[in-house]
Amino acid sequence: MRKRTCVTSSRHPRENQSVRRKSFSGSCKWFHLPTRVYVYVEAAESPTTSEGTLKTSASRAEQSIRVLCEKLHDQREEINDLKKIIKCLRKDIERSRKTKRDVLHPELAVLQAENTQLKIKLNKSKCAETKCKRDLQQLNSNMRDLKNHYITLKRGNMSLEEENMDLEKTIHMMRLQSENERRHTVQEADEPTSRVLRDMMTDQCEAGGLTAGMVEKVMFKRFSSQTKEIHDLKKIIEGFRRDIERSRNRKKCVLRPENAAPRAKNKALEERVDALRTQNKGTCKDVKGLRERNAEVEIMLNQSKYAETEGKTDLKDLKNHNMILKQENASLEQQNRDLEKTLHEMRLRADDERPQNEALRETIQEADGPTGQVLRDTIAKQYEDLQQETKSIARELEELQCKHYAMEQENESMRNRHTALERDLQVFEHNYNATASKCEDLQRKVQNVVQELKVLDHDKDSVSKQHKSLERELDEVEKELSDRLVNFSAIREIENTAQELKRAMAKDTEALERQKARRVQEKVLQWRRIHQMNTGILRAQQ
Repeated sequence: MRKRTCVTSSRHPRENQSVRRKSFSGSCKWFHLPTRVYVYVEAAESPTTSEGTLKTSASRAEQSIRVLCEKLHDQREEINDLKKIIKCLRKDIERSRKTKRDVLHPELAVLQAENTQLKIKLNKSKCAETKCKRDLQQLNSNMRDLKNHYITLKRGNMSLEEENMDLEKTIHMMRLQSENERRHTVQEADEPTSRVLRDMMTDQCEAGGLTAGMVEKVMFKRFSSQTKEIHDLKKIIEGFRRDIERSRNRKKCVLRPENAAPRAKNKALEERVDALRTQNKGTCKDVKGLRERNAEVEIMLNQSKYAETEGKTDLKDLKNHNMILKQENASLEQQNRDLEKTLHEMRLRADDERPQNEALRETIQEADGPTGQVLRDTIAKQYEDLQQETKSIARELEELQCKHYAMEQENESMRNRHTALERDLQVFEHNYNATASKCEDLQRKVQNVVQELKVLDHDKDSVSKQHKSLERELDEVEKELSDRLVNFSAIREIENTAQELKRAMAKDTEALERQKARRVQEKVLQWRRIHQMNTGILRAQQ
């Protein structure tokens, strides 16, 4: 009799690992499969059936085992091919990482374009700031030149005033000299000697054919001509004084009231320039901070790009790995289904062959001959071979199950990595939104800087217009100064003529004084001779 040993079970080997292998007193054993089905292999203890049925059953078992071995071999080849494909994919991924051929995100490309535009705008603002600084330096230099020219004009006017004062002093001295000469002549006329001299002059004039009236007329004409010249010089000097006063009044009316507004404008512009300089310093600091922030943003963007590329590559690897695992799982499920079908067929065949086996056992028990022993030996060998093959198949199935568990663990780790990558992507989106808001703030600040630069350009145009008006006024002042210099040259010529006249008058007065002294000496000699003659006549009469 044979022992009734067993059946299928729906338990999973993980749930009850103690059921994996059980050995009975007979020659049947349990071994597990990954699809919750346990295989039952039974060997006859007492073969009694015919040799044909045994051979057919053995051949069928061998064929099924060969099919299973071929399937396992094909699975191993597929696994090796998949490993080769994975290695090639990893090499391609490493090459793509090295060559950086990954496609950038479109939003990152937009950010890069905006950053380039911001850099261009910053460079333009820098150029405009440098131009404004140069224009301000030119305006400052022009203002300095104008101040220096104004100072030179003031000094020229002061020198002209000093020369006019010197001329007035000389005219006053000439007046005093002429008055002193007149007084001296009047005093001489009042003295008694002057009468004697007049008498002597009249005598000489009568002797020479000239009268005293004629001499007085000549002297009066000379003095009148001198007084006329002095009067004309006074008129000329008064005219020059009037011209100088007019020029002063013109200066007052041109420079003071009309230049007060430009000076106030210049002061306001200087204050505006100082305020703009302070604003420029603040904007420079802001631009430096913005540059630093932009550099930080660029670093963050590069890091995010690198992380995104790594995440994309990891996601691709995960997807490929998941696809490979799905394919392997599908192939393993298909293999398990095929094995279940074959096992079910084998069970059905075993159920069908049980009566035949019983009959064979009975016949074998009845027939105690050498053929039975040979059949037993052959069946025992075949049974041992089957056991070895089943053990090898069970080991391979255990290895496949371990691989399946390892693949499940890898799937779980990949899922965890996928969740971590999703979190990193959310963080990246948050950082991207923050950088976008910061870029908008930067654009607003740049627009404000551009508006301030436009205001500076407008102020520069107004300053250039004022500068042109000041240049026109300076041209007018230079023209007036040239006219005054011409008048000054005329005054110098008049002064030279006056000095020449003074010299001529001094020479004439010296000559007249010499003539007067000679005449006085001659008259004195004549009077002495007359007195001696009179004294001699009186003595002779006595």
